[in-house]
Amino acid sequence: MKTQSTKIAALALVTALAIASCGGGEETVAPQDMQVSDSTLWPLTQLPGPQDATSQPVLAIKVEDDQSVRPQYGLDGADLVVEELVEGGITRFVSFFQSTIPDEVGPIRSARHVDASIVSPLADYFVVSGASGVTLAYLDQSMPINIVRVYEGGDGIHRTNYHSAPHNLFVYPMDIIASNKAAKSETAGLFKRPDAMGATPAAASVLTDGESVTAVKLEFSKGKKPSWSWDSAKGVWLRNDGSKPHMAISGNQLSAKNLVVLRVTTVDAGYKDPAGGYVPRTVLEGTGAGFAVLGDKKIPVTWSKADVKAQIVLTDSAGSVVGLLPGNTWVELIPTEGDVSFVAGSASAASPSASPSASK
Repeated sequence: MKTQSTKIAALALVTALAIASCGGGEETVAPQDMQVSDSTLWPLTQLPGPQDATSQPVLAIKVEDDQSVRPQYGLDGADLVVEELVEGGITRFVSFFQSTIPDEVGPIRSARHVDASIVSPLADYFVVSGASGVTLAYLDQSMPINIVRVYEGGDGIHRTNYHSAPHNLFVYPMDIIASNKAAKSETAGLFKRPDAMGATPAAASVLTDGESVTAVKLEFSKGKKPSWSWDSAKGVWLRNDGSKPHMAISGNQLSAKNLVVLRVTTVDAGYKDPAGGYVPRTVLEGTGAGFAVLGDKKIPVTWSKADVKAQIVLTDSAGSVVGLLPGNTWVELIPTEGDVSFVAGSASAASPSASPSASK
């Protein structure tokens, strides 16, 4: 098994990434003044990259989140992760890799309808174990034909002895990139940015008027309640599952610079799971409510997505487009029947013991 991550960015760019993404407090505002061409910024993180950063391949890989498969491989190297509800009240991750390519990612699991809306605006490759006939037909109809879908038997996908089947399917991402099967195309990322050029500033309403928070508590279902806690020293959000830190195989706790919580509806996907249960289909087109959590500040936002292939647009109460801070992002697709709440902090210093402030 490979153990070292393959870095696309040069050492100088990695240094810039660390400065931009790890500093807390006032340091998060500094990138607003950077004057850098869009083509030299990684589109998913808005951190410095090579001259052709926007046209580097983007891999979307579906990763399982069952308790039995933790810690997962590669999730801590993702530029962007979208968490979605699937059957049985559990969730799975659509993880996106571009600026950093881990040696191995997994376990890999199957696609769902909503993946078309998540993947279509930005991916070159979509890596899954497979899908139901109903889902495959929908993906065929909805996803751009230039996105190369990679299933079991494809480049880099292999069975391991890490877990028992079906939880032992993993992928070597660099093998997929080396196949060169996807056309080289540019992407602007999943979210629309306020600026056409330069580093994206966070909306002033978040940095100046946002409410300080120290924890984000999520409820996808009665049995799935992950949470995030603010690490002021590192300037990042740390993911927890219940009372336990959610760790990657590398030994790192999963973390994010930005959290985007979108309230979404679910409908019947039109088929049953192997146990005969209802399979939900998350709807990620149209518009809805949500929250943008940038650093330790959060504001309510409205999200909109014109169609499967369109970017997501976040707007604040004034109708201004909300940009994200440079760094990685986790997106939480919380069903309207679920819940999201926040633990409020003080304006001067975050306090883990602050009383909770619930918002739906």
